[in-house]
Amino acid sequence: MKSSSLFLSLQGLPQYEAHCVTCSDELQKFHVLAIDSLQLMAQVRGDTEETWVDITFVPDLAVGDDILCHGGTALAKVTESEDIS
Repeated sequence: MKSSSLFLSLQGLPQYEAHCVTCSDELQKFHVLAIDSLQLMAQVRGDTEETWVDITFVPDLAVGDDILCHGGTALAKVTESEDIS
């Protein structure tokens, strides 16, 4: 596994590098603005864009949460202890 200065520990799981092991893209942090619970989508704002992402893998989100996304999909909720900014 390639070394990185940025690591995450998600809800008691082992530490993971903050990039995709398949394509090497980094996870992006977004702030949740709105949630469509019927479509399992969230409107989010990042550093440079506002978009919609799939929240199937992180169903316990609330407006105001920060999440990590890759490829238009939310993968984890960021807690204060895991904040990567």
